Formats: sequence, C-alpha cells, structure tokens
Amino acid sequence: MTDFCENSIDDVLLDECLEKIASDDMDGFRQLYELTSHILYGFSLSIVKNEYTAQDCMHDSYIKIIEAAKSYVSKAKPLAWMLTITRNTCLQNLRENRKIVNFSDEQWMLQATEDDDVSAVDRELLNQCLNRLDDKERQIVMLHSLTGYKFKEIAQLLKLPLSTVLSKHNRAIKKLQQIVRQEE
Repeated sequence: MTDFCENSIDDVLLDECLEKIASDDMDGFRQLYELTSHILYGFSLSIVKNEYTAQDCMHDSYIKIIEAAKSYVSKAKPLAWMLTITRNTCLQNLRENRKIVNFSDEQWMLQATEDDDVSAVDRELLNQCLNRLDDKERQIVMLHSLTGYKFKEIAQLLKLPLSTVLSKHNRAIKKLQQIVRQEE
C-alpha cells in the first residue's frame, strides 16, 4: 500500500491564503482549497461516514472559514484551526440529522487522496480495514496519516487525553496489521 501521508503543508502558505481571503481575494481561497480539500474531506468522512454528507460538511466548513478569515489570528497552526471548524461542522450536522449512515464497502473509498498509484485491490483493502475501526480510531488514523499531525495535536483537536489518543492509535494499527495479515 502507498503512504497516504501528506508530506507537510506549509503553515505560512496557509496563513497567507487566509490573509488573502480576509482581503476578499478569492484567489487565496482557490489556493487554500487546493491545498486542504482532500484533508478536510477525509476528516469529514471519518466523522460522518457518508460521502455526500462529508462533501456538504466540507463545503459548509469552507464557508465558515471564509466568514471567519477576517477575525483569524495566526498561531502558526492554520490547519488545526480549519480542522476544528470542520469537526464542529460535522458534529453539528450529526446532531441536526440525528442519524449516522454507514458507508458501504463500495462507497468507503479513501477519496482524501487522488493518488493514481493506488491499485484497486489496495484501495479495497484499505476501505475494508478502515471500516473495521471504530469512529475515534478512524479519526485518529486519518488525522495522523493525512495531515502528519503529532499525537499531542490530535489530542488537542479531538479534546481527548494524549494517552487515549496513543492507545486508540496503537489499537487501530494492530487491528489494521491483523486485517492485512489475514488478507494475505
């Protein structure tokens, strides 16, 4: 399987994009969207587990990001700020709809990446693996692999103790390894 981890998104570049958005320069938004849409979508998908709802939440999050850009104060973690908005948007959506629609194996595609090097077999295996994780495990694995966030940052974002994040990540990785061994 290919590594889905984003090398690193330049926080300075994201801050510049947000400054442009605050100045009503939508070219800044286009650039921000291109840099982060796969991450926000993947994170939304890990929470709501429905591709259409995840798309709606991602788009609603971007609207909120645009609206909040004028009051945004850089703390060198713009992606964490955006993921917090996305998480809150997803949770609000779940509360409003009071239902969770589970993804079928066919739908649960890791669309957070557009890596053409991933074979259909690898993609299907990845989908099956992710479906076997519980919600928090899936969110932690997606955040760690998509954004490269450190566990401490994930703990702050998800409002969980660091020890919980570490144990859930380790448990998820062991589950994934066991599933891969069974498939081989």
